Amino acid sequence: MKKAILYCRVSSDEQAIGYSLDYQEERLLDYCRHNDIEPVITFREDASGKTIDKRPELKKAIEYARKNKKEISFFIILKWDRFSRSQYDSLTLLRTFDSLGISVKAVEQPYDQNVPEQQLMLAIYTAFPEAENRRRAMNIKSAIRKARKDGRYCSNAPWGYTYKKDSTGRKILTPDEHAPAVADIFAKYATGDYTLEQLRTYCWRQYGRRWSANYLRKNLLINPLYAGMVLVPKYEDEPEQIVDGLHEPIIEKSLFHIVQLRLKNKKRALRFSEKLEIYPLRGYLYCQVCGRVMTASRSKGKTKYYYYYHCQDGCKTRVQNEAAHQAVLELISRYKMTPARAEILKKMIRDTVDQQNTVIKKRINEISTGLAQIEQKLLEIDMRYLEKSIETESFVRLKQKYDQDRAELLKESGSIYKYSTSNSEQLETLFNLLINIGNLYSQNSVEIKRELISSMFSGYIVFDGQSYRTPKTNPALLTLCNINNNLQMTTTKPNLKNEIGLGSVETRGVEPLTSRLPALRSPN
Repeated sequence: MKKAILYCRVSSDEQAIGYSLDYQEERLLDYCRHNDIEPVITFREDASGKTIDKRPELKKAIEYARKNKKEISFFIILKWDRFSRSQYDSLTLLRTFDSLGISVKAVEQPYDQNVPEQQLMLAIYTAFPEAENRRRAMNIKSAIRKARKDGRYCSNAPWGYTYKKDSTGRKILTPDEHAPAVADIFAKYATGDYTLEQLRTYCWRQYGRRWSANYLRKNLLINPLYAGMVLVPKYEDEPEQIVDGLHEPIIEKSLFHIVQLRLKNKKRALRFSEKLEIYPLRGYLYCQVCGRVMTASRSKGKTKYYYYYHCQDGCKTRVQNEAAHQAVLELISRYKMTPARAEILKKMIRDTVDQQNTVIKKRINEISTGLAQIEQKLLEIDMRYLEKSIETESFVRLKQKYDQDRAELLKESGSIYKYSTSNSEQLETLFNLLINIGNLYSQNSVEIKRELISSMFSGYIVFDGQSYRTPKTNPALLTLCNINNNLQMTTTKPNLKNEIGLGSVETRGVEPLTSRLPALRSPN
């Protein structure tokens, strides 16, 4: 009598549809009785691991077969997907047993390995579970994406949220007892007083969370869920998008956007310490000799310390910090604007924005009218087609034309920038800053000084020991300064816009310099 190893495997979802381990073993034993086969040992696997490494009983069965290959003739399973739901893994296991001289038999999916054409049936048996898995995965992925587009997050709840059922009985994210801690962490980082490393330490001491700085950034600070938004990842031709969520936010969207700006500008952030108070330009100065970023340190003299910005790694360029600080104050003061010119410029900007808003609103109304007309035409050809008063070919041609016209109008509507006229406070803050820019720099904290330099100049600035080379200035600030200079030279107001080119400037909602600054201390 030939001997056999029996192998049963079941996952939790299969228990519910009648494929329990007891059922499988009973079917295998019944097969052995009818075919005069002696079952030597049975291995029962209660796991749904995707790979062989995650199935200890299968590994034991293979090892037992290797040790007893001379005695064992068959390895019997109920179906081919008991091996694996991967065709590659199933065929690999089949070859393993074939090399041991052991024939694998599936009770409910038999095939004769001595008949070449039967290999086609084996290919179908082993491929079908994998195809079924892939289809199931696609359906799940599609359902999750659809839910996200609808604003319903359905993955693991992030820290600060838990799942509860809403009025419809569906699970929805709900703030839990950690929500105040999340709001506190965002608020702390938004102040600009914390680096990621300092914030990580704060989270550990205050809330007992041992997070790395990278974990804190990826899983907390850039997660739009906390602001009541849901990220819909990029998929094939669809771009990544963020939609409003159905769940309750923990923080305001404005706070979330401030944190994102600080994260983007973190390359310029240094740890605020006593050294930084002495060297506010550290990380901004550029060596004119070797072209590298300058560092800073002090040198001990006979009676006191002397402070320098200097290069390193063989380059001996260095400048005194007092000279560098005085020169940067003079550089910033060049952008000062008189109150009278500021008032003229504010009025010009408001007038220009109002004119552009009028043009935009008119075009938006035209687009709305055009879309309504196209919808009416589409409805008319639909009715004519149903009444059979128009040929199919004509219907298709007209529908394609109207659909194309509608798509073009919608595209234009989406590309029109919506100008905001409620920016008077930002405008006042910006011009107050320009009027008092020298005092604001000299009398405020090192954080304000660094933010002001970062807002005014893009890239590094070069100091030659006496003055700064002309740095790359913020385009918005440069435009304002050019206008200021023209105002200084012009005594009459007529045709001023045309003279300085403001009327042709495309206002793209330039970010005010103050949008990235903490609260400023007013000069005396």
